[in-house]
Formats: sequence, structure tokens, C-alpha cells
Amino acid sequence: MQAMKRNTFLTDAKNKTADLLSGGTAKFNTTTMSTTALAIARLLSWPVVADGGPALSDYGNKFVYISSFTVSQRDLLDSVQVRIFHSPKPQPVARSAT
Repeated sequence: MQAMKRNTFLTDAKNKTADLLSGGTAKFNTTTMSTTALAIARLLSWPVVADGGPALSDYGNKFVYISSFTVSQRDLLDSVQVRIFHSPKPQPVARSAT
């Protein structure tokens, strides 16, 4: 899973390959750095203790869910291929992971 650590979604641009998990069609949530920063800034602007609205104490030791959009590996690969090859029909460069 080294590729995921480098934020490449299991793609290798140099060798023009991609490891598609489960055919690359499974959707997952992801977010941009700017959306993450905005969400954290807004969360930290809340009062620590509730005063008739949301407060930081409501989220103590809990996960906060932030998502910009839902996408699949196939969606991402198709988008990259259209931009690289300037073609509305993606070129077959992916190989499936087993």
C-alpha cells in the first residue's frame, strides 16, 4: 500500500499503470486539502462548551466526517486519461490487482 501513502491512489504515472482494487468501481469518499482546512477552521471556531448551538465538547474523542466528493478509482483513471490523451474515450492502460 505504499502508493496510497504517496496520495497516488495506486497509480504509477511513470509506467502508466494502475492497480484497480475490485475492478476500480467501488466508490469512496475523499476531500481536498482546502475543504479539510476550512472544516477544521470552522470546527475550531465553535465554543468549547455548548451555548445553545454546536460546541467542541460535542465532538470530544469522536471522529469528524469531512467529504468533498465520492469517486471510484476508475473515475479518477478515466479523468486522468482524458486529460493526458485529450480523448473522450480513455486509453486502456490499467491492470487489475488480484
